[in-house]
Amino acid sequence: MLDLPLTEKTFGRALFEQASRQGQRPFLLFEDRRYTYLDALGESRRLAGALAELGVGRGTHVALLMANHPDMVWSL
Repeated sequence: MLDLPLTEKTFGRALFEQASRQGQRPFLLFEDRRYTYLDALGESRRLAGALAELGVGRGTHVALLMANHPDMVWSL
């Protein structure tokens, strides 16, 4: 695990570390679907790529209005 200052510890980094160690283990159960750590990392990266294409980057403020759904977790 990276020994980073608290200000540099992000959800994305923590997810990457966990996916590296426990990739196929369950990360999230929602309704009848099971998401592994690698699934979560892939969804998070897909969303990050789409936002980057729209010009969203570090320091950009983004508002989210979402239902209770795994997409909310990937958005972190």
